[in-house]
Amino acid sequence: MMIWPYFESEGEKDWQAEALKRFAGRKFIFVGEHQGGATGTPGLWEELESSWKHVGSIGIPQWDMIHDTVHLYEKK
Repeated sequence: MMIWPYFESEGEKDWQAEALKRFAGRKFIFVGEHQGGATGTPGLWEELESSWKHVGSIGIPQWDMIHDTVHLYEKK
């Protein structure tokens, strides 16, 4: 599960994409905005697109101007 990870890498290493690549589980929960929003690095979104299938979303209470959702993914 990742909750509101930064949308930019810190330094040269993209820990978000690397963590998801190394994750041995079959299901992954992401809480944040959609791709292009204020959460998740480009590398994380690339990994989700290539290796994971989006299977659903759950709306949650949101602050003004924030578009958080709970997203469920399954390994392809």
